[in-house]
Parts: sequence; structure tokens; C-alpha cells
Amino acid sequence: AEAAERQAVRAILRAFRTYEAEGQLDVMRWEHNFAKLPPEHKALLGHLEGKYAHVRALLRQNQTFLNDLVASVGMGEEEGEGVLEEENEGAPSGENDGRGGRPSRAPQRVSPMDVEKVRYVLKDLVREWSAEGAVERAQSFDKITALLCDCFPRGPAGFEGFPPGRRPRVLIPGCGLGRLVLDIAEHGFEVEGNEFSYYMLFTSAFMMNHAARKDQFQIFPYCLTSCNNRCDGDQCRPVHLPDVPAGASGRIQPDQMSICGGDFTQVYSRPEQAGQWDAVVTCFFMDTAHNFVRYIEVIRS
Repeated sequence: AEAAERQAVRAILRAFRTYEAEGQLDVMRWEHNFAKLPPEHKALLGHLEGKYAHVRALLRQNQTFLNDLVASVGMGEEEGEGVLEEENEGAPSGENDGRGGRPSRAPQRVSPMDVEKVRYVLKDLVREWSAEGAVERAQSFDKITALLCDCFPRGPAGFEGFPPGRRPRVLIPGCGLGRLVLDIAEHGFEVEGNEFSYYMLFTSAFMMNHAARKDQFQIFPYCLTSCNNRCDGDQCRPVHLPDVPAGASGRIQPDQMSICGGDFTQVYSRPEQAGQWDAVVTCFFMDTAHNFVRYIEVIRS
């Protein structure tokens, strides 16, 4: 099981590392379709060639951000390359690698599903960690936080009905990129997020632990998406992260906030979890269940 999990992690890191290469294939398809147009149509759409070159540059900038994210995981690129060699064992050899090493092998393509997951991570970062996402957070996260504060009033001596120094313990299944965990902890609660996806876990850890200042990073999450954009400027616009660094307020204690990886129903149905939480809050989670009744049973326990 440990070997399988490690292999899965390596595959996810490979998907992050090959974001730019996969995106370049999309741009090549755009260019191929443009090249087939008759001359008079190309003349009408001549600006597209410049746009394609611009998108290539934006892919490189996004890849730089993702490379920093991968480096933060602590699994070296050399180790990941070893996996590629294992997975391509028996494939035709290419040219010598130029360093006196073994002949290079053609890297295995990332699955279309994993390609999309990396792209969705960039878009989810907008919702959870940018000023641009504040409107959407106000319609979801902020309402949850406000209701939680109503349920657990806090006075000068601490939370009403709790011993001095005792904080209400809140569990957040499906915590995504961790912003709701941070927001609730900012209001004095002890919070644990739970997330199954390594894509989300790695990215949330990066934003929590390596985003030291406001607007430290710049990404272009929509550069490969032409839908729902009124102009090329919308598609290629930058988004800055984070709008608020995780430790900016100084109000959160080191043991007040955590994120646990794993399947919610397996981790939190264990006997030692019974009665450990004063509140369970979810957002963008219940609809992920194959059997939502099982989710409710675990929450009730």
C-alpha cells in the first residue's frame, strides 16, 4: 500500500511538472487550426499569432510557480525522473542524454484527467487565495464563518460555555486549498481540515507555509481557456496570490490549525474520533459523495 501511494504521489508531481508541456500541445493545436485557414481569413485574425506566442510565455510563468510548489513537497526531481524510467521500461531508446548517461526515454504522457486537475488547481487558487475570489468567498466561506460565530459566541473571557483556554473544535471535510480552515481559525476556533486529493493537499500546504507576503506570486489561470472571456485580455490576465498570507494576523497559535489527508469516511469513522468535534462544517463537499448518507452518518457520530 505504501509503494502504491508513493507511486501515486510521484504521478501527481509529474502532472505538476509537465503542465507547460501539456499546455504547449494545446497552443500547437490552435496554431495548426489557424494555419489551415484561407489567406483572407488569416488576415482578419492576424492578431492570433501574437496571442499564441503570449500564451506560451504565460505557460512558462505558471510552470515556474508550479515548480516552486513541487519543490516544497520535498521529493526531488531526480527521484521523479527515476519513476519515468521505470514506467517506460522496455520502450524504444532515444538519443544519448548528452551527459554520458543512459539513452533517454520518451517520457510517459500524463493522463487527460490529471492534466485537467492541475489546471483546476490554478483556477481554484483564484477562489481561495486571491482578492479576485473575495466575492465568491463572501457567498460561501464568509456565510459559514458567520453562522459558526453565531453558534459559538465569544466574550472577553473566551467562548461562552467553554472553560478558559478551551476553543471549540471544528472539522472541515473537503477543505480544498485550505482557505476556509484559515478563515475559521482567525476567529479563534481550533480547526482541522480534511482533504482526499493530493493536488489540493500539496497546494494548500504550499500556500499556508511558503506564501510569506501579500501578492507574492503571479499566475495566469485562464490562459488556456477561451470560454467565458470577453476579450484576450480577460483570458491572459494575471492573478496575484495570496491576498492574505496565512500568518499575517499573528492571531493563530501553532497548534490551532491543521490539515489531515485521507478519505473522510475512513479517517473519521474510527472510534477515537467519536465526540471529538464541537462542529462540522462543509463547503463544496457533500456533492462528492457516492453515498451522501454515509457522510451524514459519519458527521453525526
